[in-house]
Amino acid sequence: MPKITPREPEQATMLLAEIVNQRNKYDRSSNCEKLTVPKINPEIWSTLNHTVHRSDLKLVNYQKTLVAVGVALTQSTEALLSIRAKQSNAYADPELKQQLGTLVTYNLDALAMLGHIYMELLTRRRELIKPNLNKEYAPYIRLKLL
Repeated sequence: MPKITPREPEQATMLLAEIVNQRNKYDRSSNCEKLTVPKINPEIWSTLNHTVHRSDLKLVNYQKTLVAVGVALTQSTEALLSIRAKQSNAYADPELKQQLGTLVTYNLDALAMLGHIYMELLTRRRELIKPNLNKEYAPYIRLKLL
């Protein structure tokens, strides 16, 4: 097995910090308070083993990135709609207006697919946790508890 040079962990740490910084640029809007990654109830979290914690935290990071991508796509879509609205005067280029509409459609389709992936990850988190719960907590695990 090849040894890791001292520089490789440093590069991985820098890459991770860069991703976190990019993700932090795209905070959700104040009118989207439900667009968050749900946390597991502390009582349930305390009963789970280290392996489940680690697996869940990986999925949480994916979900956080998906939320940031969704916010970035939403901001992009709003910008496209703003440009398209300015094209409504008599001197507007109809071809440009149609292309902008197509780009908006692409963004909305991408947002829908991201939403699907987000929900799949949420379901996966629940499936990962459920077998590791104490029997007394099993009936209470729902999406809103995760």
